[in-house]
Amino acid sequence: ARALLHRPSVLFLDEPHTGLDPHAVDILESLLDTIRQDHTFIMITHNIERGLALCSKAMILYNGQIAFYQNKADLDKDMFHEIYRRKVKGEC
Repeated sequence: ARALLHRPSVLFLDEPHTGLDPHAVDILESLLDTIRQDHTFIMITHNIERGLALCSKAMILYNGQIAFYQNKADLDKDMFHEIYRRKVKGEC
C-alpha cells in the first residue's frame, strides 16, 4: 500500500502472495483488481495460476533470456505450463 502513495506508473511485485494468509491474499487481489486500470504491474511469481489470473501478458524468464512472452488473450495455458515445466523446473 505504501508503494501506491506516490502514484507510480509502474509497480514491481516480487512474490506478492508469499507469506500471506488466504484472507490477506483476497484483500491483495481485490486491491490489484481495483487499481490495475491505472497502473502497470510487473509481477514475479512462482504461483502460475494466480499470476495468470492477474496478468494481461505473461512471460517466462530462463537464465536471463525470455523463454516465452504472449498476450493473455492469445495464451495457450497448456503450452505455457509445458514451457515452465521444461525450462524452470528442468522436467522433460
